[in-house]
Amino acid sequence: MPEPAQLSADADALLALPIDETLTESKKLESWSYGEVFLRKAREAEADGNSKTASAWRLLGQLAQIRLMKSDAGEPFRPLLESTDGHPVRARPIKLNSG
Repeated sequence: MPEPAQLSADADALLALPIDETLTESKKLESWSYGEVFLRKAREAEADGNSKTASAWRLLGQLAQIRLMKSDAGEPFRPLLESTDGHPVRARPIKLNSG
């Protein structure tokens, strides 16, 4: 089984994202399409050398594209949630302060 997805970002970077205007770039009004836009923004920020902003966009993209897995009697111990790249998602405490 792949390693769990590491979903994290700097709180200040998340709060600074222009999410509302970015959502207008989505081709469809659905979570998966929003995730595609967010992940594209992450790649653009990474190319510009802005790793904090890239991590924030990536977090939103991954959250928007998490899939709830259906029950499978043949694989009873599979994860209930998987990220877009097939990694299991496990809950961890979230730090709300950025300092």
